[in-house]
Amino acid sequence: MKRAYLLAVLVVTMAPIPCWAQFGAVPAKVREKWKVEVKMDDNRTFEGILTLASFDVQSDLGLYAIKPEKIKEVHFEVYPTNIEERQGRSPNDFVGTIVTTTGEKFSGLILFPQEGIETELGTLRPNTLKLRSLTFKGKPPA
Repeated sequence: MKRAYLLAVLVVTMAPIPCWAQFGAVPAKVREKWKVEVKMDDNRTFEGILTLASFDVQSDLGLYAIKPEKIKEVHFEVYPTNIEERQGRSPNDFVGTIVTTTGEKFSGLILFPQEGIETELGTLRPNTLKLRSLTFKGKPPA
């Protein structure tokens, strides 16, 4: 009797519990194309296509993945020229503020998509020292 009880307990504890891995792992984020206007510090502007699932900002709240359809603009800070102001910042850090369509602002380290921005000529990965703003213009025509 004791043996049957122990076997039953062993079977119940070792039985697989349904999880994401059984159903094809964690669902992937849907990446969509968005038309954007890019403004550089010398007032040059251009339009392109940015492909992303979310725009991530590391702020005092934590890592916030903001949906592209909720973003109005992204403003980037000027990279400090004073050595004391840099304090551990890399020239590749995008520090700035994401402004949502409702007017909320999230400031911090912005994680720019690695794919860059598709333009007529090719793909641009903006220079953090010159990038000033990114304005979302909606979805591109199909």
